[in-house]
Amino acid sequence: MDDDDDWLISSLERYEQLFMYDLSTPVHLMYLASDKGVWVYGQTLANKRELSLLTLPTKITNKEITGGRDFKISAGAVIPFSINCIQEMSNQQAVLCNADKRSLHWWREDERSPDLLVEIASSIVPPLPHHKECETARSQCITHIDYWKSESNDQHLLLGSNSPPDDGHVQIYDVVSHSVSWETVLDKTKLHDALYFGSPHQIVLCSGNYGEILVVDTREPFSATPTRCSMDAETHDDYALSCTSNIIGTLSDAGSLRLYDSRSYEKPFYCCTMPTTFHSSQYLTLTISPYNDRLLGYSGLHPGIIIYDTTSMPPKAIFTHDGHEKEGAESVKVHGHIWHQSIPRLLISAGSDGGLHMWQYNE
Repeated sequence: MDDDDDWLISSLERYEQLFMYDLSTPVHLMYLASDKGVWVYGQTLANKRELSLLTLPTKITNKEITGGRDFKISAGAVIPFSINCIQEMSNQQAVLCNADKRSLHWWREDERSPDLLVEIASSIVPPLPHHKECETARSQCITHIDYWKSESNDQHLLLGSNSPPDDGHVQIYDVVSHSVSWETVLDKTKLHDALYFGSPHQIVLCSGNYGEILVVDTREPFSATPTRCSMDAETHDDYALSCTSNIIGTLSDAGSLRLYDSRSYEKPFYCCTMPTTFHSSQYLTLTISPYNDRLLGYSGLHPGIIIYDTTSMPPKAIFTHDGHEKEGAESVKVHGHIWHQSIPRLLISAGSDGGLHMWQYNE
């Protein structure tokens, strides 16, 4: 019996559910589409760029005993440009941030051919005046995005970008009017990973070589100075950021973890160094469970995805998904993971070999 057989047998005890699917291209980006689907973007070495909307296995989403165990491609398309990020909006629309120029593109299923994805709108986002000095369109492209829909159906996108040498730029984009309603420049403050709407008037982001948490009040003038929270003791190249209504978390590419109370974020209430196998910033991912904000998932510094319980110090590793590593070559890297928003302990993860996994670990 080889190692793969041993792993599959042991998985029967470790997982409540485990589904594995192979895509034709490595997954570079993914975003949960409501509760029953996932947007996936992949790009080959030959620059073939594929965008797909997959439905999740019905065996778990519909709780069907005889339900399907496979992801299914609901719709797909080969797109003509590379993208930096995906954000789903209402009505199963996804907005894509072009990696080659400063533009947004809205895609959804074709009403006449539901198995195809089509672009329904696009918009050029004007750069800030300071940003116009950049030499290339690529240096102006949007690299961070979040979405907010108010009770009155106002829809806004939060857009972030960096320009040489290390200036951060943040804009709020009104979806209805296709115009920028608020913007600010963060001098010598490089943006890392994600940025979030903490509320309709509050932006949370991670910046700088020391992983500062910055909180910006959008009711202040454009040039308002953000609230700067405590920083890491050492400088690092990159950080991952994750937020819930209660917790703000940062993770450096050297494994430095810091958790903040979202109501009092001047000083972290939890600091530790997570174990790392290698240093990687491209796919560094930190996520906080939507059901228990003291459960964290992290990947990018280890061959697998590790779930940690931070109610103790040091944090306790309660589960490791190493299925991407065990599937084949040891060179397979995890390209990210996300939590399902309504099914406890259920995650989706992607590997550099095109492997897409959905797994629910046992308590």
